[in-house]
Amino acid sequence: MTEQRLPLGIRLLALFFAFGAMICLITIIALLFPGGTLDPIWRLNPGARVAFQQIGEFSILLIFVVGSACGVAATGLATRARWGPEARSRDSDC
Repeated sequence: MTEQRLPLGIRLLALFFAFGAMICLITIIALLFPGGTLDPIWRLNPGARVAFQQIGEFSILLIFVVGSACGVAATGLATRARWGPEARSRDSDC
């Protein structure tokens, strides 16, 4: 079976989601270790730090869930994974 290249739109979407997952990871680390080397990231949006701190530890869980979803989406797009009811029905037909 020959491997087909991903269309540009799919590649860009996968990169977008991968970037989102990376930013979520950076944000979690910056929240867990305030005053660390990643602290300058808050210059991009100073109000975000305050908002995340007001939410408390739940904000780290929330960012983790969003980052995980972005990572799974990026992986699925990059590998052309079939998901959902349509994929299950195709797999059961074999």
